Amino acid sequence: MRARPKTTPAIDAMLDGLVGHIDKCLDAYEDFGRRTRWEAQPGSPFEYETGRLRRHIGPGRHWNGTEANRAAVISTLFTQQAAEHLEAVQSLIKERQVTFSIAPLTRSIVELCGHVYWLLDPSLMDNPRGRAARVFLAELDDATKRASAAKAFEHPDTEQIVKFKKALRQEVLPVLFYPSEIEFDERSGALVRLCKQSKPGLSASLRFIENAIAQDVVTPGMYGYLSNATHPTPYIVEEVYRWDEAQGRGYFVLPEARNPYALTRLAVVAFTLMWQVIAAYRGLDQQEAVDLAIEIDTLPSPPPE
Repeated sequence: MRARPKTTPAIDAMLDGLVGHIDKCLDAYEDFGRRTRWEAQPGSPFEYETGRLRRHIGPGRHWNGTEANRAAVISTLFTQQAAEHLEAVQSLIKERQVTFSIAPLTRSIVELCGHVYWLLDPSLMDNPRGRAARVFLAELDDATKRASAAKAFEHPDTEQIVKFKKALRQEVLPVLFYPSEIEFDERSGALVRLCKQSKPGLSASLRFIENAIAQDVVTPGMYGYLSNATHPTPYIVEEVYRWDEAQGRGYFVLPEARNPYALTRLAVVAFTLMWQVIAAYRGLDQQEAVDLAIEIDTLPSPPPE
């Protein structure tokens, strides 16, 4: 049998607590979706912004307010994706495969959370053009990546996929936004900013989470660890690898399991924040998600350093 990382009873109790809490979060999220059907309520930010967007015009035509709906749809899809990643984190913790495997999943959840918060950022309530710009940037980025993948894999619908991307950039963009609102990269020609908005990366996503929960998630340190742990970086492995001379094989250790705990806590907080943000945009109650985010800090955790 392949060896698991060596643990202690205290580490096992901590990891088991995380497994149970993830179960509780995912069950509650599924139940919330069944109860509410994620239907926007009267007077919600979604309804307010839909109305405001309909009053805006571009150089070629009036807007129709669908940008608010698209922001909500994309955000819900990303949250569903994050839920599956979180379930995978739970499975790995059950098997104690937590030395490295959690990091890529946590990074993905964090970036999804950053994009959801970026799309539905409450500070844009009085800036509908900014909201629409973020939606358009997300749509164009998606169309560009889809076209690149279609070409690489010789998808049978490649021609139509590429045409859609070109139409989005060359036909839709110019009629919705004024030239002064559009910024292209001088070298690549890529669209980089729209109405002064740009897409967030990992570092920006961590800052979104930090600002939203008003807690320090140690953005510089966590950014460095997530980046290093998801790329070939020798020290990440060396600091937890030991060699057993008697058995002639190596094994991993979990010194107080600080990294697995911190990564799992961040994944849970990011996921519950996504839930809060998409619920708030539709005018739905967020207290359950808030409570679950707070509850993780009542579970067994590593001793203070």
